[in-house]
Amino acid sequence: MDSDAYPSADSALQLQYLQRKVAKLLAAHEQLREQNKAMRLSEAQWQAERAKLLQQNEMARQKVNDMIQRLQTLERNSG
Repeated sequence: MDSDAYPSADSALQLQYLQRKVAKLLAAHEQLREQNKAMRLSEAQWQAERAKLLQQNEMARQKVNDMIQRLQTLERNSG
């Protein structure tokens, strides 16, 4: 009989061990993939909100500058 044809108990245990390890790694990979997907979605949402807030800030800054200009014009014209 060829010893390679029938795995020994040790090699069968090693195979089971490796199969469990691979299964755990695959599960961890899937979990990390899902977390990555959720994080990318979250990042896209906060980047969109940041862009919106920057735009609102710029609009507010422009309005304040316009008011300052009008006040300065009124001050010059009334003086």
